Amino acid sequence: MCVTGNKLYTSCALAMRDIVNGCTIGISGNEGRGEPLGLMCQLTKMNVTNLRIIYNVPVIKQTIGSRMIHQMISDDKISELITPSYPHSEAFDVHTKMIKNTMVNFIDHSYLAEKLRIKGAGLGGIFYSSDPIGDKEYLGLNMDVALVKSDKTDTLGNTVYSGSNRNYSPIMAIAAHTTIVETNDLVEIGALDPECIVTPGIFVNRIVLTSEKLTD
Repeated sequence: MCVTGNKLYTSCALAMRDIVNGCTIGISGNEGRGEPLGLMCQLTKMNVTNLRIIYNVPVIKQTIGSRMIHQMISDDKISELITPSYPHSEAFDVHTKMIKNTMVNFIDHSYLAEKLRIKGAGLGGIFYSSDPIGDKEYLGLNMDVALVKSDKTDTLGNTVYSGSNRNYSPIMAIAAHTTIVETNDLVEIGALDPECIVTPGIFVNRIVLTSEKLTD
């Protein structure tokens, strides 16, 4: 039995089993904080290619999560990486904006956040003066799946974050077609202070409990 209730999954593999070639996947995280490492680890093991990944590449130093991203690039699993930051990779060509066979698409933090937010809000797009209308770059970012890390989530999917663990998680959760939350602490309904809930359960489709701690 892989699912208990409506949203609880017993493993990352089961929660992610329908990710296929060509999916657009948003992954939370900021300088190593709030990275869903269990879900990311499972993604590296999956036999999928041509992925479009939205991920905030760390600036200060490489993290466990960023090394997983680079591993997937090396394995030719990622066709496009959308990020606000330059990747830590000697293979990155600043002229072609390529790492091996992966196109790197840089989007400013504020633009990336807004492109995700307007998609979650159901808006057609918001025009920025630096984006040409003809190329439709003002449109929101479509995401098939969001992989999000939380500090606490109840069995309905109501989710809270701690400090900078929050990062892009809330807007990715509302923008994605399917949101999978990896939580440190699964609690019963009513255990969370309603005033502290950041992502309501209506935006969470699947929940997995962090099963192991990955370290550098």
